[in-house]
Amino acid sequence: MLFRSADAVLNYRRQNGATLSDAQKRQLTTQFGQLVSYAETLEHMAVSGALSGIGIDIKDLQSASHDAIQALQTIANVQKAISIAVAAVAVGAAIVAPTPGTIAAALGLLVKTVKDASAPAPDAAANKSKGA
Repeated sequence: MLFRSADAVLNYRRQNGATLSDAQKRQLTTQFGQLVSYAETLEHMAVSGALSGIGIDIKDLQSASHDAIQALQTIANVQKAISIAVAAVAVGAAIVAPTPGTIAAALGLLVKTVKDASAPAPDAAANKSKGA
């Protein structure tokens, strides 16, 4: 799940490299690395059976990860892509060092970020006609 999210972040960076600033490229690269690190930790936790004790709903995690990957494959707005990557990293961080409510909050943030990023932009012409 997190490995696939990391791949989606890296693919976004590669596909949009020509339009990204150096700072955006560095940020996406950093977030890719963080997601890979968290994915490796999560994999280790799953192998050791530790996931059962942290109250994580794997189906919710899979769904949120899938939606984030889909969004990263379709959106063009760099800031929205970075926001999704940041939210995905927060999920990884919450899983690796859980405290009460952190995983649910991080998953909720990821879901909201993906939803916001995927929402169509408001039509500026329609907004002007309403105010006229």
